[in-house]
Amino acid sequence: MNAPVTPDPSEAAALDAAWSSLADELDGDRAAVARFAASWVGLLAGRVGALDRALRRGDHEAVRDALLSFGCTSTMLGVEGLAGAADRALEALGHDGVPGARRHLDDVSAQSRSATLLVVSTLAQGRWSNR
Repeated sequence: MNAPVTPDPSEAAALDAAWSSLADELDGDRAAVARFAASWVGLLAGRVGALDRALRRGDHEAVRDALLSFGCTSTMLGVEGLAGAADRALEALGHDGVPGARRHLDDVSAQSRSATLLVVSTLAQGRWSNR
């Protein structure tokens, strides 16, 4: 098993900017952003598992859907490492099919662990409430 990736400090800044932008779109509701981030991180390990199963089955459409979901939601939250890993896997899927995407599973998994650490750490700081 791969060692967890240490979150990049620049990702913390990107995450903060993305969360602030989301809060602005929600009329300043920082708590809603925190709830979304907490829900996202709570589902992340299961989504990585679903991607792994889709790759093992050779299910091109399920792999594409999972990678698009990783890319979109990671970008919304400012989790650039995971968004980049998903984008690279999606590009490989387009060029080389499921075997190409499969080569990126370790990167997606490692970046999801890093994203979990980053999001949980940010939520633990308590800055994302309406107080």
